Amino acid sequence: MGLALRKETRDFTLHVRCTNCLRETALLVEIPDEEGAPADADDLVESGCLEHVRFQCGPCESVIAQLIGISGGELR
Repeated sequence: MGLALRKETRDFTLHVRCTNCLRETALLVEIPDEEGAPADADDLVESGCLEHVRFQCGPCESVIAQLIGISGGELR
């Protein structure tokens, strides 16, 4: 029986505003801590990782949002 090693991730919180109903929501994005992975908010924006993040507003079901902030980036 072997031990499973857990890979560290960087956790970023995306703060978005629905363009339809203007509600603000926070989305958690976990990025594996690998070579070349974004280390901070600026790196995350430049990396293209955000292209794969999907959003759907719970109350109005709109899929369009505006990114208003990024926080986090700590290793977990």
